Amino acid sequence: MKQILKAFIYSLLLGFIALYSVSQFWEKPLELTLGLLSLSALMLLISKKKEDLVLFVVCGASGAIAEIIGIFFGAWNYSLPQLGIIPYWLPILWGIAALFVKRTSQEIDDFFKKKTK
Repeated sequence: MKQILKAFIYSLLLGFIALYSVSQFWEKPLELTLGLLSLSALMLLISKKKEDLVLFVVCGASGAIAEIIGIFFGAWNYSLPQLGIIPYWLPILWGIAALFVKRTSQEIDDFFKKKTK
C-alpha cells in the first residue's frame, strides 16, 4: 500500500510540474519546450520501457493532429503558435499526458489487485 501511494504521488507531482510549466512559461516557447523535453526524458528513463517511448511518440503526434483539426475548424486557437497553428511544446505535452494516464491506470490496477488479496 505504501509503495502504491508513493508511485501515485510521483505521478501527480510530474503531472503538476507539466501543467505548472505550461501555465508559467507558455509565453517562452523555447524554454517550455526544453523543460517539457527534460521532464519527458526523465519519465522515459525511469520507466525504461520501449513501449512507453512508442506511446509517447504516437500519442504526442495524434494529440497534436487532433488539436490541429479542432483549430482548423475554429474550435479554439493558441496565442503563440510556432508550428503552423500549434506551439512547439504541444506534442510533447500530449506525450507526457499519455505516460501520466498509463502510469496512473497501472497504479489504480495495482491498488485494487492488492486490496482484493
